[in-house]
Amino acid sequence: MNKDKKKRTSSIVSDATPINYSPPSTPSASASSSLAGTKRKTNDSSDLVLETLQRLEQQQREQREIINVLLTQQTVAIRQVPQAMPVDFETAFNTFLAAYSNLPVEDRPNKVRKVLCGAPEQAENLSEFILLAASSEPLVDNSKE
Repeated sequence: MNKDKKKRTSSIVSDATPINYSPPSTPSASASSSLAGTKRKTNDSSDLVLETLQRLEQQQREQREIINVLLTQQTVAIRQVPQAMPVDFETAFNTFLAAYSNLPVEDRPNKVRKVLCGAPEQAENLSEFILLAASSEPLVDNSKE
């Protein structure tokens, strides 16, 4: 974080535009009244305000640039989210059976009900799956086609 702060500070110093400021000339004897001193003070304070505003504008520009860079990086990072690898049926089924086998026997009915209640639209697919598994039709290997 310190390196970034130093880098920003050095860029502020290098990007700073010089302000054409000339100190007021020495007042003459007739201009040394208190009114002239007040006028000189007003000029100095307006110059200070101007310098401060310029510094603030420069900081705002730098902050906008930093925000734009961060937003760009964030957008790139979002685009680079890895997609899930496709899993074939046999691998998914074996993973399911392994997870089921690892469950304690007393927890199995509750876990199965919880999964089925969480996805009621899948109950029809599961019913079809059970009917196919229980059928007496001979196995056909479609992987050779």
